[in-house]
Amino acid sequence: MTQTIYYLICGIVTAGILTGIVLMSRPNTARHGNGISALCSLVAVLASMWYFNILDNVTLWVCVALGSALGIWGTYKVKTIQMPQAVALLNGLGGASSMLTAMVLIMEGEPKTTFSLVTAGIALFVGAVTLFGSLVAAGKLHKWLPQRPVVLPHHQFCALLSLFLSIAFMILLPFMSSAWWGIFVCSLAFSVIFTIRVGGA
Repeated sequence: MTQTIYYLICGIVTAGILTGIVLMSRPNTARHGNGISALCSLVAVLASMWYFNILDNVTLWVCVALGSALGIWGTYKVKTIQMPQAVALLNGLGGASSMLTAMVLIMEGEPKTTFSLVTAGIALFVGAVTLFGSLVAAGKLHKWLPQRPVVLPHHQFCALLSLFLSIAFMILLPFMSSAWWGIFVCSLAFSVIFTIRVGGA
């Protein structure tokens, strides 16, 4: 597969996923939108495996099979009333993918450009915030965590401090690869501090 064809496929599946998201916003088209987005996501995965010549990687196929099995299991186990926390959990898994991908890129031994490290740092921050924030939200919705707002002493200061420290470690990352630990810890703290204050519905 040429690079041009690969990018064309990426553009088409991106448009398809966005179309699916739009359709999912209306009850009468939500099912079709979900199907379109799922199909486009599968095409994106297969196209990427083909383009990078890793179709014969058994581990990836095992992961695809496990993900598919968990998705099918979830459709039968998750009740309609549990959809908000299920969506929060799925959103968190997307963040986990971004976070883990960034970690692998940072920790691999090959030389990396400043741009790739900055991008990885941002992906690590956004992914960690999404993952842990979504887990807190899902826990509150499922009543595993207190649904009332939890306010810590100097709550706003702690949130801003963890955010600014995350940014500082992202700036340091191109010069000190071990700074990814700081990004991870501070973004985890920021996401939890930010989301535990939500509640009271």
